[in-house]
Amino acid sequence: MKFNSIIRFVAIAVFSLSVISCSSTGRRTQSFQDSEEPVFVEGMVRYNDKNVNETRERAVYEVKLQAVRRVAELFADDSYKSDGKYDVMEELVEEDPDFFIRKYKIQAEGLDRDNYFLKANVYLFPNKIASAVRAKGLVKPVSGPKAALFIEETPAKTGFAKKFAENMEKNSIMSVEIMPAEKNGDGSFDALMAAAADINAEMYIKVKAKSYIINTGSLATDFFPASAEGSAEVVQLPLGRRLSDISRQGTASSKSKDESVSKAMESLASILAKDTSARVDPQLKSDPLIKLIFTRLSGLEQVENLKKDMLRHNFKYISLDSYASGRAVFSAVTKTQDTQEIASMILKGDTVGIQLKEASGKEIEFTAY
Repeated sequence: MKFNSIIRFVAIAVFSLSVISCSSTGRRTQSFQDSEEPVFVEGMVRYNDKNVNETRERAVYEVKLQAVRRVAELFADDSYKSDGKYDVMEELVEEDPDFFIRKYKIQAEGLDRDNYFLKANVYLFPNKIASAVRAKGLVKPVSGPKAALFIEETPAKTGFAKKFAENMEKNSIMSVEIMPAEKNGDGSFDALMAAAADINAEMYIKVKAKSYIINTGSLATDFFPASAEGSAEVVQLPLGRRLSDISRQGTASSKSKDESVSKAMESLASILAKDTSARVDPQLKSDPLIKLIFTRLSGLEQVENLKKDMLRHNFKYISLDSYASGRAVFSAVTKTQDTQEIASMILKGDTVGIQLKEASGKEIEFTAY
């Protein structure tokens, strides 16, 4: 071994022993609720035999940049380079990589001719990176059809409004926003159209619901049967075309009058929302926005393979929204409203190892095995 090579080897060995192989980073306080996820990366820089410390610091920095860039590209639209936003991506990566990193663990390092290589597991906060990617405009904002929800319930505060909205979100491709009472104006057609337009809704749904205790006459009972009646009128903007107007009923019985009324309203909310969705969804011309949820994933590398699978499908748009603790959520703009058909397509092209768990109005959940 040549004398210079011996000196270089000893210098690197001594420096490596003088630092901790698992180093905590992040100069700013980590207040973002996120799970730390490891990603394996390799970095290589030109070796400077006059300053081993500086060489190794550059190698560590290169590894950090590669880790942040790799995860940022996972969340960004694939079109960001062709859209001329490559510099924006590099700005995000280089601005403060430590802000996204919890720690790193060096797996191997050393000389490769005139270069110094370093291999490490870098533990990052993926959803913090996703938030930065969105803030930089590297993800296109997408949305499905939206409805403004105006609800009148009697008696008040039975929980009907919340349950109706939850069931609409579950069963329909529409997203709904409950409008506060002051937005109703005088409750006229024009007032509701204007309020819906203010939130960029494509339609409004006017719901009326009431519940009451059924008079059992002279029949002695410890239970109080209740009935609930409701109607839902759906009007499409901007022309005011009526898409649906249906009425439904719900019933319940309990030893408490208030509980009976609440349960009857809950039953009505489920029935009315489901039937409204079934009536209206086929008439909508907007492309549906479907959430694809994958659980029990083993890590970011599996998410990368999953995204490759998603890009091979004929979606109008697909992007990764979030990843934490083995759970990845994608947004997909699809050509069909049939979530069973979409699920079947995804399973046929699967290379990761997933199975269908559940498919609803605008969510499909898979689990890895």
